[in-house]
Amino acid sequence: MRDRAEASDGGGVIDTPHVATCDLARQIGFRLRFTQAALWKDLLLTFRPFRLRPPHYAALVMINDAPGLSQQDLSAQLGLKGPNLVSLINDLSKRGLVERHQRENDRRVNGLFLTGPGARVLAQMTEAHARHQARIAAVLSPEDRARLVTMLESLERIGGDQA
Repeated sequence: MRDRAEASDGGGVIDTPHVATCDLARQIGFRLRFTQAALWKDLLLTFRPFRLRPPHYAALVMINDAPGLSQQDLSAQLGLKGPNLVSLINDLSKRGLVERHQRENDRRVNGLFLTGPGARVLAQMTEAHARHQARIAAVLSPEDRARLVTMLESLERIGGDQA
């Protein structure tokens, strides 16, 4: 028997096998994926008015925190491949939110800086992000949040041990 379910990426309806022998919703990996999808959807909706996505916000935060940050360092911190980061920075640059400046001591390296409009958009997005975080906090006590972060950090170690 097959069930029909909505794809979490908005890609339409997908067929999924009906699992009678186990409850996937109670398995940790599946539960984490479902939770991640719900949180990501809320975050996408949070940032929709800005026409920017979470990676754009993360880049703005990091550039604000370290003016002159190189594209290479930002790429490593965000975990993005070079071409993907260039596209992201191009988007921010075209919108007048970020500027690239060659470093005086090494003209091969561009430092990234927020513009005035970039700082204003970042402030607005940070307020919106705080509302997103408040929605999460509303369903978890501070103790539960702290325990959850500790448990997730423990689970993150699993992925590195498999060949």
